Amino acid sequence: MMARAMGRTRLVLRDISQIMGSDGLAVVVLTDESKSQCITAVIEYAMALELNKRRNGVSGTELLLPEVLVSLLQMGKDQDYELLIHDVSDAQYKVTLICRHMMTARAIRFSDALLLSEITGVPISIDNDLFSRQGSPYTPDIEGVAIPINVVRLKQLKTALDKAIEDEDYELAAHLQKEIENRRKRRKTT
Repeated sequence: MMARAMGRTRLVLRDISQIMGSDGLAVVVLTDESKSQCITAVIEYAMALELNKRRNGVSGTELLLPEVLVSLLQMGKDQDYELLIHDVSDAQYKVTLICRHMMTARAIRFSDALLLSEITGVPISIDNDLFSRQGSPYTPDIEGVAIPINVVRLKQLKTALDKAIEDEDYELAAHLQKEIENRRKRRKTT
């Protein structure tokens, strides 16, 4: 059964894959606890390497800055913290680190939230409405994953648009062009 509390679903980091031919990017897959639905996101490949060090138990990580800072702050599973994915903006999931004990909240970059969760065990959750919009069925051991267009960076959208035109996939090209135009309009209004 999925862990749902106050309109949230607890997530688990399941996979990290390098995007071949990309400019230093990787894809992460997070699922609900029942492994029935997932979200995917693009992160920097350097952060993917850091996450994999922790996931694979590479020795010496306890001396790295994130682990040292966490130990100084005495932050861990027994604390009343949560990382909440609550929105998507500018091709990035928006995450807040919540401390219920001190009643504080702080914005944190998505990939840093993943690393913090990996190091401390602090749970990472997603707003159920956002999960229903961004999520897709989870199928382990497949060769590719779907990435929602609103979490793809503008540069990658332009590359995908060029490829769609080259392949004469005009329906996809129109969809990508519309997303690019919508982002440009939003930037002009902000």
